[in-house]
Amino acid sequence: RKVVEFGQLWYFKIVLYKGFVLYFLYIKKEVFMSTYSSFLETIEDLYKKNKIAEALILCFAVIDSISRKVYPNDFSGDRTKKFVDDNFSIITKYGFPGINASDIQIKIEDDVEFDYNFPIPSNRMVRMKDLFYYALRCNLIHEAKVPEGIIFSERTIIGNWKKEEFILPKAIVEGLRMAIINQLNS
Repeated sequence: RKVVEFGQLWYFKIVLYKGFVLYFLYIKKEVFMSTYSSFLETIEDLYKKNKIAEALILCFAVIDSISRKVYPNDFSGDRTKKFVDDNFSIITKYGFPGINASDIQIKIEDDVEFDYNFPIPSNRMVRMKDLFYYALRCNLIHEAKVPEGIIFSERTIIGNWKKEEFILPKAIVEGLRMAIINQLNS
C-alpha cells in the first residue's frame, strides 16, 4: 500500500491486490470539512441574530451540496428528502429540544386550510420531513421567504393550527446544522 499526495485537495491510494494495482482517488476529509466550515459558522451567527429564514436558506443550500455527493444518482428534491430522512433523529434531538424521534406526523384538522405546496394525504397526517422539504426548503429556495403562517418559537412547539398558523421551534436551524456536521464527519 502506498499513499501519494496529489496537491492539497486530493490523494491517491495505491493498493496491490491479487497481482493488480488498484488506484483510489480521495478528497482529503479535513479539506472537505473546511470547505463547509465558513457556511456552518455563518449559519450559527445568523441563528444567534434571530435571522431564522436566512439561516435555513443556507442550511438547505449546504444540505443540497452535501447530499449531491452522498446520493449522486438522485435528483435534488429526492437527495434533500433522503438527507433529512437519514438525519431526522439528529435534527429532532437538537432542533426540537426535548424530542428525539425518527419520524413525526401531524394531523391536520379537516377545517384547516393547508397550502404549503404539497399534496395532503387522505388521512391528513403530514410528515414533518415533508413539511421541511415542501414548506420550508422549497419556499425558501424558490421564493426566498418563509410561507405565510409558519411561525418560529423559542419553545418546542409543533403545530397549533388555529388561524392557519403553524409553529416550529427556532432551534430547527441548530438541528439541521448538527445534521450537516454529522454527515461531514461520517
